[in-house]
Amino acid sequence: MTPINTEQERETRRNLAVLKEQISMFLYNNFINFERDKRIQLNGSEIRPNFFLNDHEIFIDCFRFAVDGNADYEERKKLYEEAEVKHLFMDFRNLAEKNVDEFLKVKLPNLGCELKRK
Repeated sequence: MTPINTEQERETRRNLAVLKEQISMFLYNNFINFERDKRIQLNGSEIRPNFFLNDHEIFIDCFRFAVDGNADYEERKKLYEEAEVKHLFMDFRNLAEKNVDEFLKVKLPNLGCELKRK
């Protein structure tokens, strides 16, 4: 991991950590079996999605901004679409709008992941 050199970098990493923690808590609270940063081979590439939902084969990745123009996001999006895998992208907008739980409550069932808590 690269060193933190600016206050902006520190804030970015803190926000990503908060977002990932909120996702983890949602998954735990809904009894969803998942792994963080699991190494997975996909179309000849080794990747480490932020979350892999084992029983549903759903990938969840977090970005500062999950939008076209973000090279990391575009690369991951292309890989998932080519491999035809179920996936979700989340970013700082979910954090700012305080809608992490609501977003997951809507999106995960649409991908075939049953939630235990309503």
